Amino acid sequence: MRLIVLPLCFIALTAAIPAPSAGPGALPMMPGYTVPARSWQSVDEALAPQNCRDTLQQVREASGQPALDKTPATSGEGYLINAVDMRIDSCAVMQMKGNVNDLRPLPAPSGPAGLQPAR
Repeated sequence: MRLIVLPLCFIALTAAIPAPSAGPGALPMMPGYTVPARSWQSVDEALAPQNCRDTLQQVREASGQPALDKTPATSGEGYLINAVDMRIDSCAVMQMKGNVNDLRPLPAPSGPAGLQPAR
């Protein structure tokens, strides 16, 4: 008898509790799914980051610049760049100040944006 009563009590109690509802403006349970994933329209679009990296390496080699160092920069190493919109084969690049042939890739964000106190 007790074995039958316990599952019935469980079913009765869980059915009586309403499911949480997200009102307008409330965050969903999984915020990663708020924006649907954008599919690629072509294979070229999927390979664009790799193509830009290869294009930049070819341009640097043609202008006599050394290969880029892949180690992370420290906070003491600042570089001056020209404030221009420079694109090579639709790939955005930075043009370094003082040497217009020194082209580098745009830095990728390492995390969410935040405030940094002045020192």
